[in-house]
Amino acid sequence: MLAFLPFRTDAYADRLPWGTVCLMAVNLVVFLAGVGGLIDIDPLILHWDGIHPLQWVTSVFVHGGWVHLIGNLIFLWTLGQIVEGAVGTRWMLALALSIAVLQGLVEQLLMSGSEGGSFGFSAILFGLLSSALVLAPRTNVDSLVLLGLRIRVMELPLGVLGFGLVAMEVLSLVFEELRLGSAALHLMGALIGLPLAIAGLKSGLLDAGGWDWFTLRERHRRSVGSD
Repeated sequence: MLAFLPFRTDAYADRLPWGTVCLMAVNLVVFLAGVGGLIDIDPLILHWDGIHPLQWVTSVFVHGGWVHLIGNLIFLWTLGQIVEGAVGTRWMLALALSIAVLQGLVEQLLMSGSEGGSFGFSAILFGLLSSALVLAPRTNVDSLVLLGLRIRVMELPLGVLGFGLVAMEVLSLVFEELRLGSAALHLMGALIGLPLAIAGLKSGLLDAGGWDWFTLRERHRRSVGSD
């Protein structure tokens, strides 16, 4: 058995990542309000019985239990910091919201008229992961790595972590017989986050301070050409 839990990065060491903290707080408040009976969670879930734009956003803040919530918060603390450190608070929040809206829209279009639905922040996390791979590919992440029955703390390059997480979701999707389950939704989020980050860089909306994949590749090409 192999599993990863990224829990720390130095990508935002200079100041508190307020955007990431705010997203974590909203997730926690919605969960506690639901558990405490203060709000009805069902209308917030992304239902497949039609197109409901508000649910594209509300559903990502709904969680199925403490384990689901805490796992997502740990991932968000790490991945949110990386993206926020690369492009700033405003654009990190814009990316997260855009991933949520596009993923919710695509999911409801694909499943419109079916029974069931989905909720949780995981698809957004995979979208932030793929965005981070473009915006800050040289980032290292401290992760808990489960290898069989052994747990180790390892510092992993973001690319290695991303490859491992995506590979596990692809395997899960195969075992789920290509159904629209959690693995498919996670991969959908990753596939949405990647082009959003690329488009943001290419259009000039996003500026990663010269540490994005395209700038690093060009810098490497020039250094090799000058040798």
